[in-house]
Amino acid sequence: MRKLLSLISGLFLTIFGAVPLLNQLGLISFQLPLISSILLLALAGAAGILLLMDGIAEWQNMHASLGMLSILLALILITLGVLIILIQLGTLTFQLPLIPLAVEALVTLTGILLIIGGFIGF
Repeated sequence: MRKLLSLISGLFLTIFGAVPLLNQLGLISFQLPLISSILLLALAGAAGILLLMDGIAEWQNMHASLGMLSILLALILITLGVLIILIQLGTLTFQLPLIPLAVEALVTLTGILLIIGGFIGF
């Protein structure tokens, strides 16, 4: 079940991260409906938990470098996702200057790693 969830969430994140990224770089001319980078990062933070589980499983199954990359990216995304949620709730008073291009690149990389993790072990 975890593999299927990794594939579905990986496809979703890859599409919603790569299309705006490619549009900003001028490689494609169409755009998906507007999703704020805050919402995208919060969803990516939730997917970071799934990526963390995949990374631990990959690390134990002789894919150490991919597992370490997945764990590192998952921890970054979980931290950013929690910070964004706490800022929106007013718990934290500072603001994070989010660069949309960097957020979309992180989300795209997370989606790709989730897709890879979904296929490893089948």
